[in-house]
Amino acid sequence: MQAERQASLKSFILCPSRFRSRLEARWAVFFDAVGLPYEYEKEGFVLNDGTNYLPDFWLPSLKLWVEIKSVLEHEERIIPAGGGFSESDQETMFYTCPVLDQMRRFRNSQPWPVACIVGRPRRSKDMVFRVRHV
Repeated sequence: MQAERQASLKSFILCPSRFRSRLEARWAVFFDAVGLPYEYEKEGFVLNDGTNYLPDFWLPSLKLWVEIKSVLEHEERIIPAGGGFSESDQETMFYTCPVLDQMRRFRNSQPWPVACIVGRPRRSKDMVFRVRHV
């Protein structure tokens, strides 16, 4: 099993045109290893605001779109006093994440859920699967 996974990973790395990033290739190997069918960059969408959006994976058995990111970057924004969030006389600071904002707009434009996976899959020997018997 480990040898098959290593061979599979090498084929993804040796064929970079298949995936846009090594991280996406690693997640494809993971999905294969756990027997989860996927379609890579199945289709692109135009969001209501005209933005083009191409999700990384479609997991048909879960009916779930998945976006893979190495990190999530955020922006700090300061809203002037009385700027709509509170009635106080103080400025309000909040954080936004452009990637999550775009995913939220995509989720609102179609019926299926959207997940964001940040980072790379763990080594299989580090993973713990719990089976619940009913």
